Amino acid sequence: VVNLGVSKPWLVSGDGSPLAAPPLRPATMDAGALSADASRGTPVYDIDVTAGTAPRAMMFADERISGWIDMPALLEPGCRIVSVSGNSMAPVINDGDLIAVREVNNMDLILWGEIYVVLLDDYRMVKYVRRHPDRRMVTLHSENAAYDDIELPRSDIRELMIVQSILHFDRRL
Repeated sequence: VVNLGVSKPWLVSGDGSPLAAPPLRPATMDAGALSADASRGTPVYDIDVTAGTAPRAMMFADERISGWIDMPALLEPGCRIVSVSGNSMAPVINDGDLIAVREVNNMDLILWGEIYVVLLDDYRMVKYVRRHPDRRMVTLHSENAAYDDIELPRSDIRELMIVQSILHFDRRL
């Protein structure tokens, strides 16, 4: 089969345009996407979610804001944007990507299998949170098969933030 860019509906029924719509290109961002305008957009915090022990209140202090990104179609109100380092979640989340997170107020209501930022006493990690056979435990799972699952007591989790959006960067540009 050869794709010549001709619209199938137009060929079959004559409806629409004879030329197919161009394929969607993934959104890319560059340094110009970060704005200093606090009146619009979602705050971007100078925080690395794979390491560090600062409590959430200190993590999201105003002095940690490095700019704003205005993408209302992708970023829900109340989200905060943080950077990710490491490759444990690659290729879903790559080293240097940004993630928009929203705080989870009721940690008893976990959406199993979703990606969260998990705050422990000693670490901040981005992982899938999976149900464990023991209801007092959770399993933290990485996308990258080179990383083992982490089983830990739910009581060790200090805070959870669900990942709402992933902002990939094309560094080839």
